[in-house]
Amino acid sequence: MGNIQRGLWVASLAAQVLLIGALISRGLARRFPFFTVYLAFEVLSGVLLMQVDYRTIAYAETFRIYAFATVLLRLGVACELFERICQYFRGMGTFRFLIAGAGIGLSGLFTLVTFRPHLGAFLHFPYGLVVEIERWETEILAGLFIFTWLFFRLTVTHKPNFELAVRRHWAIFTVYLTISSAARLGLILTRNHEKLMLSINIAMLSGDCLCFIAWLRTMHKSPPEPEERVSEVEIAKTELRRQELLDVARWIGEAAKR
Repeated sequence: MGNIQRGLWVASLAAQVLLIGALISRGLARRFPFFTVYLAFEVLSGVLLMQVDYRTIAYAETFRIYAFATVLLRLGVACELFERICQYFRGMGTFRFLIAGAGIGLSGLFTLVTFRPHLGAFLHFPYGLVVEIERWETEILAGLFIFTWLFFRLTVTHKPNFELAVRRHWAIFTVYLTISSAARLGLILTRNHEKLMLSINIAMLSGDCLCFIAWLRTMHKSPPEPEERVSEVEIAKTELRRQELLDVARWIGEAAKR
């Protein structure tokens, strides 16, 4: 089973590399910068972790650093996607913060009710602590995007015409978070059973691979992002500002000589 897990891990990293290439080639990396950085970090961290024996303390320490960084990057991806979704609803303004707050609050309450461990019990086990933090984050974020979908579906009369990349990114990312949350919960409940933990990791990696393949297909089907063109008027304004700065610098120099 260890070879199966490693094979799926390599396949997942390969799919992420292809996905990064698709994002860059289609110009979508500018549209989803946090997502691109998150994928790149996952690839680099995965290659690094593969060099360390997972049964050693060094692996546990390296994984803890990786996990805490992933928590922050994943939060950035979620905020980026939420902003992209809200852009399709005119007049949203600060109301989007109320929607996000309500979604996070309800998801957090659900997370607390479904399973509430004693976090103090994990303080001496860094691996268990970061897995628990990841479970809380992924479950709350998945709940946020499900709540957002339900809210807009039930309250908005005229449904906006979402771009393919945004619509499917929303759906795939929600599934990806749900898989991660379920896997983290399983790892916490079976932390004393190595074979069960290995089976959960294999299932999680299989689900992640399918998500990355779905993302890859989506990005390939999405129209390329148009290149940003600077108008001649803006170029003229920039040249004028630069000339004004040069004139000011020349005046200061002449004043200093006097």
